[in-house]
Amino acid sequence: MPELPEVETVSRALNRFVLGRTIIAVNSYVPKLRYKVDLKQFADRLPTKILVIRRRAKYIIMECDNDLALLTHLGMTGSWRLESIHERRQKHDHIEFVLEDQEVLRYNDPRRFGFIEVIPQPDQDSDPMQLPRLAPEPLTEDFNIQWLANACKTKSKPIKNLIMDNAHVVGVGNIYASEALFRSGINPQKPANKISRSRLKRLLAAIKDVLQEAIEAGGTTIINFASLNSQEGYFARELNVYDRFGELCTKCQRGRIQRITMAGRSTYFCAVCQR
Repeated sequence: MPELPEVETVSRALNRFVLGRTIIAVNSYVPKLRYKVDLKQFADRLPTKILVIRRRAKYIIMECDNDLALLTHLGMTGSWRLESIHERRQKHDHIEFVLEDQEVLRYNDPRRFGFIEVIPQPDQDSDPMQLPRLAPEPLTEDFNIQWLANACKTKSKPIKNLIMDNAHVVGVGNIYASEALFRSGINPQKPANKISRSRLKRLLAAIKDVLQEAIEAGGTTIINFASLNSQEGYFARELNVYDRFGELCTKCQRGRIQRITMAGRSTYFCAVCQR
């Protein structure tokens, strides 16, 4: 599933290529993605100009000048593609937004776990009411040592599960949780309330660093992620533990990368240098 850096990469690409452009038509070719596809309200208020494109957690919000917004989620395999309207639709192109200058923005999703929902335009910079209650963004000042320490103080759940919980910090998915814990030398199974403040500071810094580096690299190429027009990221080259089961640890040069299952997700770590 695309994680925060991948979704941020897509959001930035959409900002670069479609922000400020006008949608003149909408076509839908499936009745249902994750949810029922219902774009009639949006189609009835066309043409409309795209005013704002922003990411919140793993959601992308496109705000338009018709007092509506498009709330989108890529699910497992969703991607956007911008091309000439004369290009033939590809298999799994389920929704398309026709732009005013003979180009079309197409949403492709083989597994149909993503969604596009029409919502009232949210207040400026606020979360749409359709989203669950979300914690701070990890790359903002609101996600700080005081916030993380308070989140961990009474929680005995494993630290990896806690930092993947959107109630405590948004967008830290499986890949980057494993990588941040490796960088900070913390075993992913360690109870959150048993980690000292000094070690939490290292974890906080590692989360911010690994996400920022991945954004700058355009995300990873793991699974099915692709940015606009299938431009892939290259952060996968920098992964130290994820998907490296059995390999020699790059840090201590003694341990082998272990793989366990936590909350239904594969978790990778070095049992020698992660305590």
